[in-house]
Amino acid sequence: MNTNPSVSVVVPVYNAEKYIGKCCESIFSQTYDNFEVVIVNDGSTDRSMEIVRGLLDGKFAHMKPRVRIINQENQGSPVARHTGISNATGEFIIQFDADDWVSRKIIEKMVATAVREDADFVVCKYYNVYRNWIIPRREKRFKDRLSLLESLFSHRHFRAFLWDKLVKRSLFFEGGEFLFPRYPMCEDMVMVAQLVLRAKKIAFINDRMYYYRYENTTSLSYNKVAKRNTDIILNKLDLWDFYEKNGDNPLAPIRDSYMLHIAWVAFKGNLTDLLDSRPEILETVRQLPVDRKYLLEIRNQKKLHSQIDAYLKYKETGDPSLIPLFRVDIVERR
Repeated sequence: MNTNPSVSVVVPVYNAEKYIGKCCESIFSQTYDNFEVVIVNDGSTDRSMEIVRGLLDGKFAHMKPRVRIINQENQGSPVARHTGISNATGEFIIQFDADDWVSRKIIEKMVATAVREDADFVVCKYYNVYRNWIIPRREKRFKDRLSLLESLFSHRHFRAFLWDKLVKRSLFFEGGEFLFPRYPMCEDMVMVAQLVLRAKKIAFINDRMYYYRYENTTSLSYNKVAKRNTDIILNKLDLWDFYEKNGDNPLAPIRDSYMLHIAWVAFKGNLTDLLDSRPEILETVRQLPVDRKYLLEIRNQKKLHSQIDAYLKYKETGDPSLIPLFRVDIVERR
């Protein structure tokens, strides 16, 4: 492997004026020298791009030749990411969110790991940044890809983030069609899953080098929670159908766990209507034994089974007394 491979940093931006300055300063200050920055302005209506250009006209004028700004009408995060990836020219790609920031050595250390271990997928540790404190987090290591993917789809231990993962650009464009997600929330999950399946070697490093502003997710309205959960379900269904369509579904060995967590999110968010056209999901989950291997707490598995039974009986009889048995009261987080 080339010992000094080129890297593309992709940053989708939409109305991030409050944070974009710190984000860009941390990127423009990298200790690695062979990288470009692809900033996709997804129709921002605030001062985001003015702040970026101000940095490039001033303190970071030396970075101008390495930074490309692509302007497009607002089309949402999935399209913005696709635009950035399609325009990236580096051998490796890493994607940062506009409201976060990174260590000055994140590219240098991740590239060094990729070169040393001949890896095409590198994962680092990170921090959750709250309003008043910063908490160190890490990705768990796994014995094989299937256990890693099962953890990914159950939203435990291995997180579906793109920003802590350096990957070879070829993983997106070689090996057949790549599914870019249609729905913005939890879009990373769809992409990370495919990258994991395509990677020849995945390497983990101990350094914590990414600062994820978790504070923006700590106050969610009911509508936002419903939107997030809807996107999770639809993105998972899209990915499953994508692999089913292409034959030899690599997710087939974890089918039961996959369907279990789709059903869990649907009932947890009162989104059972999304499954009405997919009766095979509830039938599959209904027949599963309660088992610790599914990475869903035993009590929640039991609850889900009861909810499915009540829901299917309600669909058959229309008895309104059954509704409280499968619907839940959702309390907004403050």
